[in-house]
Amino acid sequence: LSLVFAMWLRSVLAAVALVLAVCVGLAFVGYGRLDAAVDLHGAEYKAREVTPSGQCAALRGIMGAEDGERWGDVVLLSNMDHARLFDLPAEAPRTHSRAHGHTTSDPTSAQGGHIYVLHGLEELSPAHLSRTAAASPDPRGGVEPGALGLALRHAQLRGFPPNTAMHAHGLAVRNDRLYVINHAYSQGGERVDVFSISSEENDADSVPRVVLTFLYTVDFSTCCMGTMNDVVPLSDHRMVVTKYLPDRDPPHGRAHSLSAALRPFADVLGVPWLLGSAPARPTAIYVCDTDGRSAPSEEVCSPLPFRALMWNGVSADADGQHVFAVDVLARTVSVFAAEPHKARTAALRLTRTIHVPFPIDNVVYEAETDTLLGGGMAAMVQCLSWIPAHISAYQQLPRDTFPTGGAVDGKTCPSHVTAIDVLSGAVSVPVLHDGSLLSSASFGLRVGSVYVMGSFTDNGVLLCAP
Repeated sequence: LSLVFAMWLRSVLAAVALVLAVCVGLAFVGYGRLDAAVDLHGAEYKAREVTPSGQCAALRGIMGAEDGERWGDVVLLSNMDHARLFDLPAEAPRTHSRAHGHTTSDPTSAQGGHIYVLHGLEELSPAHLSRTAAASPDPRGGVEPGALGLALRHAQLRGFPPNTAMHAHGLAVRNDRLYVINHAYSQGGERVDVFSISSEENDADSVPRVVLTFLYTVDFSTCCMGTMNDVVPLSDHRMVVTKYLPDRDPPHGRAHSLSAALRPFADVLGVPWLLGSAPARPTAIYVCDTDGRSAPSEEVCSPLPFRALMWNGVSADADGQHVFAVDVLARTVSVFAAEPHKARTAALRLTRTIHVPFPIDNVVYEAETDTLLGGGMAAMVQCLSWIPAHISAYQQLPRDTFPTGGAVDGKTCPSHVTAIDVLSGAVSVPVLHDGSLLSSASFGLRVGSVYVMGSFTDNGVLLCAP
């Protein structure tokens, strides 16, 4: 009997050792795959010359300028207070926030309700920017927009549904219309809101007022609460929308649990089954056909079969014939030919894939130069150290107070603007910032000789003239 028991115990231990060896092997393979995908240790960042901070200046006051789009001579900026919207748990225990053994974030505490408008960038010279930045007694504290001849204002929302929150994520502009990914959660759901854009005289000063008049919404609440990322219209009646996370959030905020935190990494490593997540639960690209009336996404949108680690920013050329979609974790930009006369499920045809040195978050098409401009984080391990420090510092502040921006306890998240020549596919990096003034960039665009960068979670926008 003792001999049988010993043999059984030995076989059990051998099986356990085999399982551990397989897990360790998967971990090493997965880590290598993750490092190859996103350049975890920032080898590309360390190999390149950083843009001097003296050529940049920060404007403070917007928590989470996740995305930006040009409309005429102004830049429209989203306002997504990422830390309070998604990361910080609700301050007081609530029935919904403790469901299923986890807490949720409290979107109602996030700064929001605005689309910001940055005026005057076309007249800003690199020399003026550098002089003003050099004269600032506290560069981290930022400079006043007026010192640069700029004005930073709220757009005025008209006709927007009452009691509906505005937590703007991705933006797009076409034909004097603004398209907004809005994470309104329990105060309106998951939405793509569409507005007409106009300007009118402002009696208070000489800066024109930008007016956004609500037209309609596409409601993604049923499938995709909290997980839609970016949008681009191809015509007045067809749009492309990206979904960047596989699992939808609870209606009252993002779930805080170990499995929820690890699931995106499990998907990247190719072992989602470790967390009970089916591999067939991907991020997605949707095509929506609208007639100008509000509708649920399940009636007017269809997912396409294209797979990615994490679909993120999306843009299109001026005539809507080509669509550019970013896989932020794979460091690629997929180029699709639009098929305007085909059904939604066949509306895009993949033509090529462009590899980029840094992860790109949002991307914008610059018609004047036939160039794609993308912004994002440039050194993932540094950023994964900065983000929790930033969130922790933010959590200690009173509700209506925001962190200074940039470095936190000596930690930074370097950021970049990457330019892609659409015709040739040639890639350059005109801006590489060390994160001291603004960390974790999520978009980059150009007005004249000045690059504008925003961050999905930091305070403010960064202007650089390299």
